[in-house]
Parts: sequence; C-alpha cells; structure tokens
Amino acid sequence: DARFGGSGGGGGGGGGGAFGCDVTTDFSDGAFRGALWKPVSENTGNPVFLLPSEYWSSADKGVQGIEVLDSAGNVVVNGTRRNCCPNGGRAHFDVPRRASSLNALAPITIRLRLNGGTTECRNVPTPTTRYD
Repeated sequence: DARFGGSGGGGGGGGGGAFGCDVTTDFSDGAFRGALWKPVSENTGNPVFLLPSEYWSSADKGVQGIEVLDSAGNVVVNGTRRNCCPNGGRAHFDVPRRASSLNALAPITIRLRLNGGTTECRNVPTPTTRYD
C-alpha cells in the first residue's frame, strides 16, 4: 500500500500522492519528538493528535483543515483544532468520533490541509492504538 511508504513527495502535477497527499508519514517519529496519536483524550474521550507547534500558525505548515479518511480514501469525519501549545509545545487537534468506531475503517489517514497549499497525511494503522 503506497500510503505506508514513509515520507515522500507527491509526484508532479498537483500533488499526485495517495489520497491527494503531497507528503505521507505516520505518528511514529520517536517518543516526545512532536507527533502523537492518542486514541482517548482525557478531555473528550475521543482521539486527539498532537503535532509540533508550527502546525498551529506557521505560514507554510499551519493547519487549515483536517480530514479523517477511511482505508479507501473517503472522508469520514473532519477534525478540529483544539489548542496550542501544552504538552511539550505541541498543537492539539481533535477527532470527533470514538477510536473504536474508526477501527472498522482502518487503516485510517489523517489528511492535513496546510497554509502553504500542500497536504500532509499521517497514517494510523489501528485507531485504538497509541502512536508516538
């Protein structure tokens, strides 16, 4: 599956990566290095994901929109921006659906629409598992 090939460009002509992703990666970038997928937030009980602070307001990497895609690439729910920047200076984004209900759609992809006009996707193989 091309979505699990690590990071890479989307090819020429308008970001032709899998599911319209210019860059595809995951949340497993090493503990406490920035990205985190947490299946149950203490605040909402739903999944939350954390990204480095530049994803909050950077001219290029600031997040404009968040989509959760099922294994076929269909948008199943939109995520929301929560706050920045507790927990090691990381931006928090909520997914308004239980992780257990997302398991049937797995693997899921979080597609971020960034201020610079690009998209970055993060893969979540099993939504009920924490990835750090």
